[in-house]
Amino acid sequence: MINKRPHEKGARTNRRGNNRPDDDESDCYFDLSGLSHYASLSIRCLRSYLSLPIDPLPSYRLSKKILVRKSEFDAWMNRRKRLASNVSQLVDDALRGLRSKL
Repeated sequence: MINKRPHEKGARTNRRGNNRPDDDESDCYFDLSGLSHYASLSIRCLRSYLSLPIDPLPSYRLSKKILVRKSEFDAWMNRRKRLASNVSQLVDDALRGLRSKL
């Protein structure tokens, strides 16, 4: 079953009665608009991530249509996960680097 976006006329719901894909459809392809809704990022940001020089957002181009696989987007985002850092340690490292240059 292909789900239309919830705001489109005739959008279907899954067997749980919501507009989220079923588990067997969880690795779907998003166009940039759908990915924008899923990730809460603007289309403009997503387009810029497609052309990053290092580790760009993986995508597929069909004619003029750009598609991103959900699982690949999730993996790409996980590579950008920031771990909690100790601010004082970061400041000490930065000051140590500046002092070594003087």
